Amino acid sequence: GFVVSGPHCTAEKKGDHSGVNGANMWITNGDVADYFITLVATDPKNPKPHARFSLLVIEKNAPGFKSNKIHGKLGIRASDTAELQFTDCQVPAANLLGEPGKGTYYGMAFFTNTRIAVAAHGCGIALLASPSRKGLGWDFSFIVLVRSIARHLRQNRAAALSEKFSSSCADHQI
Repeated sequence: GFVVSGPHCTAEKKGDHSGVNGANMWITNGDVADYFITLVATDPKNPKPHARFSLLVIEKNAPGFKSNKIHGKLGIRASDTAELQFTDCQVPAANLLGEPGKGTYYGMAFFTNTRIAVAAHGCGIALLASPSRKGLGWDFSFIVLVRSIARHLRQNRAAALSEKFSSSCADHQI
C-alpha cells in the first residue's frame, strides 16, 4: 500500500542507483515480502504535482532497508502489517517500474481496479452475516447496490469473481 496524495519517501538519483529515504506505514505483508513496489518522490519540484512520483521495486535485502512488524493492530489480523523504513536505501536504476513521473497514475489505476473487489468483499461478508437479510433490515437500495457491483464486475472481465459473487446473491435471493 502507499499514500498516493503525498508519499513519505524520496529517491535521489546517484549514478546507476537511487538513494531512497523515508518510511511507509501499514504495509500489508511488509514483514514477510521479498520485494516492495514503493511510490517515491523522484522530481519534487515538478510543476505538475502528480508527475513528481515514480514507482521503484525495492528488495528486502537492499542496503538501508528495514521492516518493522506492527503488533496489536485492528482490522484483518491474519494479514501481517509493517512499517517500511528507508535510510539511504540503495536501489538500482533498473528497478524503476514503468516510466519516471507516472507513479501516481499507476497507483490510481491500481486502486480503481481493486476498489470494486473490496466493495464486493464487504457486501459478500454482509450477505453471509445473516441467513435472512430481512432480519438485518436490508432494503431495496442495498439489493440494487449489490446487483450494481456484480454487474460492474462482469463488465470489467472479472468473470470468476463476478460469477462467484452473483451465485452468492442468487443463494440469498437477491
